[in-house]
Amino acid sequence: MSNNTRRPAYRNRLSVASLTVATLLCITLASAFIAFVVSRNRLAALADEQRRIEHQIALFHQEIHALEKRIDTSLNRDKVHERLTAGGTFLKPIEPASIISLSRIDTSEAVATTPSLNPTVAQTLVNDKTTR
Repeated sequence: MSNNTRRPAYRNRLSVASLTVATLLCITLASAFIAFVVSRNRLAALADEQRRIEHQIALFHQEIHALEKRIDTSLNRDKVHERLTAGGTFLKPIEPASIISLSRIDTSEAVATTPSLNPTVAQTLVNDKTTR
């Protein structure tokens, strides 16, 4: 038997250009997918960090609130008196008879006699003493 029947020759139905386009398309899609995954992972990491920081802030707010409450209770008028006496200070309670009340200074007359544009009370008193 002779081998007169030839097998059909292999013919490449895809050209080099179409194979190159398909390869570039696959590479582009893979790059886009990798970029998407990296972006999502970065956002997830940032969200985790933000949650940790918000949790720390909440803990700091609780600590500040506790310290403010502690300060308010320790600076209570009765406790301050006890702490000062326990500390051996020379402070004494203020008695109403020891309070000195001063009369108000009439600044309208003093302002009219001063040459400066905007004098203070101290300047008006100094100017009054120097003109006398």
